[in-house]
Amino acid sequence: MLMTTWRVRGDLLTPRQAGFVTQAVKTSFAATLALYLAGLLQLPEPYWAAVSAIIVMQSDLVELERASISRLAGTAIGALVGACAVSLLGTRLWSFALAVLLTTLICAVIGRWETYRFAGVTVAIVMLITHHGTPWMVALHRFLEVSFGIVVAFVVTFVSLKVVNWEGWKPSRKRRPIKVQKRPVKT
Repeated sequence: MLMTTWRVRGDLLTPRQAGFVTQAVKTSFAATLALYLAGLLQLPEPYWAAVSAIIVMQSDLVELERASISRLAGTAIGALVGACAVSLLGTRLWSFALAVLLTTLICAVIGRWETYRFAGVTVAIVMLITHHGTPWMVALHRFLEVSFGIVVAFVVTFVSLKVVNWEGWKPSRKRRPIKVQKRPVKT
């Protein structure tokens, strides 16, 4: 965890709590930035960029990459299956059930089991929420909004690691331990 940006004095914050505060600030900033920039780019549902940034935010790039790949793969699979289902079968209850089933099976067959929840949620969004435009445009927008949130999370994490000169961002390096300042004990 990134903990070097907060000074720990006395009993105010433990090193673990300092890490939580740092992560909270980074996550809040990434979500807000993703929402703002997606709005500037006039994406139809910019809140999905913010949601994606929150979901994938991690304290280091390795974990962020892992979370992002799952989110991106699941969204792509769900958007594709959802758009196909709406285009070919409509938005009936049985077509939704079939789309979720196929999405989950596709994730299992291609070896991306951890993505099935993201894929299923994307199918539900593409198929069940009333949108303006074709199912293919809805699916494309959904994928772009999620991708944008992930990119913002990467940028915020990378910049924050560089700004504090944190050496733990590369998997091959060992992280520096945090130094906690102790008060002298008066006797």
